[in-house]
Amino acid sequence: MENLDRIPFFSIIIPAYNEEKLIERCLTAVFNQNFPKDQYEVIVVNNASTDKTSEIIKKFPVISLFESKKGLVQARNTGLQKARGVYIINLDADVEVPPDWLERIYSPLQKNPRTALLTGPYKCVDDPKQFDLHNYIFSLISSVANKILKTPFVYYGGNVVIKRQLFLDIGGYDLRYTTDQVSIINRLKKAGGEIYFDRKLQVLTSPRRTKGRVLKFIFQDILVMYLFHNLYTKLTGKNLGNWEDIR
Repeated sequence: MENLDRIPFFSIIIPAYNEEKLIERCLTAVFNQNFPKDQYEVIVVNNASTDKTSEIIKKFPVISLFESKKGLVQARNTGLQKARGVYIINLDADVEVPPDWLERIYSPLQKNPRTALLTGPYKCVDDPKQFDLHNYIFSLISSVANKILKTPFVYYGGNVVIKRQLFLDIGGYDLRYTTDQVSIINRLKKAGGEIYFDRKLQVLTSPRRTKGRVLKFIFQDILVMYLFHNLYTKLTGKNLGNWEDIR
């Protein structure tokens, strides 16, 4: 691999709220990459955890931050302000990445420097059929949208790469929103960035989002929190609330 012209090339940002059960597995995989260790930094944002998350984080060479205001976007924004990389990577604390994950991300970014956002799907660690069905449908829709519209309509928030300076130039996160994905895609495109969905850029995740709550996941998490919530906030300037804690 050729030498990268800036250190670090990636800033991996991992929000963590009461993640003592899964954060160690996540960080172990992140630091087990077939990629130069001096070309990426790892920022863990402890989002007001009350368990042993902070103790586990200390085992790894991460940049450890604390964000007292609970909320995924709040935590990611705190990490963004500290990040130095050419690209930021948002990763969920219950995600496990394969050893060639950063290499797979690096290659298309080098081929097309106009890439502003690159995202890929989840695969469940325990492979429950309900999660895989939802994930397959979501992945298929994103893939078709990417081919027809030349852009995904939404991205996987815990497996996404964004060009940092361009993201800052367009205003970064809108902290009014619980999730700001549609707005971010639209703003990046308006600024001339290109958006891509890669079905092969896959990471493993826990089944907790759908385990025992499939219908709730579809209607509350996707329809309400992703779609209706953002529209409501845009029209009223108010926030309906935050994600349900499902640990």
